[in-house]
Amino acid sequence: MKRTSVLIALLLVTLLAAPCFAAEKKKDPLAAWKPKFDPSGAKYTYILSNISHPVIEGIAVGYRIRDAVWEKSGGRLYVDFRPLAQLGGEKDVIAKLKIGAVQGMMASSVAAA
Repeated sequence: MKRTSVLIALLLVTLLAAPCFAAEKKKDPLAAWKPKFDPSGAKYTYILSNISHPVIEGIAVGYRIRDAVWEKSGGRLYVDFRPLAQLGGEKDVIAKLKIGAVQGMMASSVAAA
């Protein structure tokens, strides 16, 4: 009886500890989208908002724009790309464009301002 309870306790500890070890091995799903350069040295920052649906290619394009502008400007201009409506919906971003808080917007629809 004592041996059975020890085996059950050991099995429970193993089952409860397994998810902790599995969580450490998971990769960061956003690591592929992080810049491979240090944007803190940029002289200028350009905020580009994307309010499209995540399935639309525009999100990946925004990251490619960020990397291409960085490379072509020699690290002087950083495009701070904000996908998934991080800066608000269509109307919010248009208002921010008008006051200069956001410098660019990518949208899957035609925004009439």
